[in-house]
Amino acid sequence: MKRFLLLIFVISFTNLFATTYTSITNGDWLTYSTWSPAGIPQAGDDVIINHTVTIANDWQCTATITINQGGVLQEDQSGRTFLIQSGGNLINNGTFNYSKLIIYSGTFTNNGTSYIYNYIYSDFTVNNYGNIMQVDSFYTSGTYTNYANSTIESDSIYNDGIFINGGTVTVTEMFNDSAYTNNGTFNFNRYYNNDYFVNNGTINSTFDATNAGYWYNANNATIDLNHNFTNGDTSNTYHTAVFVNNGNFNIGDSWHNADTTKGASTGSFIVQNGSYNTGVMIGSFNFCDQTPITTTTPFIDYNTGTIDTNITYCSVGIKNNKITDKIKIYPVPSPDFINIESNIKLNNTLKVYNILGSVVTSLNINKQNNNLYKIDIRNLKSGIYFIKINNQSKKIIRY
Repeated sequence: MKRFLLLIFVISFTNLFATTYTSITNGDWLTYSTWSPAGIPQAGDDVIINHTVTIANDWQCTATITINQGGVLQEDQSGRTFLIQSGGNLINNGTFNYSKLIIYSGTFTNNGTSYIYNYIYSDFTVNNYGNIMQVDSFYTSGTYTNYANSTIESDSIYNDGIFINGGTVTVTEMFNDSAYTNNGTFNFNRYYNNDYFVNNGTINSTFDATNAGYWYNANNATIDLNHNFTNGDTSNTYHTAVFVNNGNFNIGDSWHNADTTKGASTGSFIVQNGSYNTGVMIGSFNFCDQTPITTTTPFIDYNTGTIDTNITYCSVGIKNNKITDKIKIYPVPSPDFINIESNIKLNNTLKVYNILGSVVTSLNINKQNNNLYKIDIRNLKSGIYFIKINNQSKKIIRY
């Protein structure tokens, strides 16, 4: 009983001496005159910041720190760490500048602008209603919610928790290893989905994307991918890759399905260059290879898999222009030699790209006459490839 009463006394004593500090001028966190009441806030104190306050060391937040509109909380030099744990809360309505933000057990709520230059590490809760900018690396195994009209910009994001975007996410490279839902705008250079991804909004990409898990593109959702898309797990043969497209998917270069692609009649694929199916295509979606090499269905350049008869196709040969019309490649496919008829003078060698857009080799060109060239492709493995002539991608197939 005495121990129990002593515990109550200690808790009451501790709470009694917790203080709420409010900034009254610009200054250093460790300066008495910065605060009312005069003093130096400790980790367990609540803090209200209305001015520009600079912290000259790493900081641990276990209470509530509120940065009001017009207020600034910043590090004195690069490399500082701001740690939120033990139920602490950082609420930013103004500006927060720090190199490293770590959230072990607590909440970061951003209504203003936060510049976090090195990394964010969170295994708890981040709620963003404002702008989180200039992040080099962001790892989350907790819950991150990017609300409508909010923005996060990061060089890399690794999601191992619950990631929900209702605003705008712009990232160079993102790896999703858990659950990601995009209800807003998702901009990336490269994206790898290894688990569960739902797109209800808009996706814009400047390079490539790979799905090795479950990717659902909802009705009326849009994906604009500048380069290549692969549906299939290239690192783990036991991982199932399923891509469900009920919306619009525009692919600027090549498409490769190595596992399962599904979709309803509202789903549409538009592929500018190569189409390569070694898996299963199920449903009634529309598939449009804009540069097909065949005049009979299925209009897939290279198919060794299974294709549902309910899938529909667009008209053959949608894209034509004067440059393309002056270049003819035959036979396609071929086991040994490819002929090129062109009124454009070709170099002595041509780079050969695989379906993922990587250079695999260079091939010598033998000129036959003014407009006819011949290429020996016998050293290529069986498969679909591309060569570029005058910035135009042309398919070749070795069988």
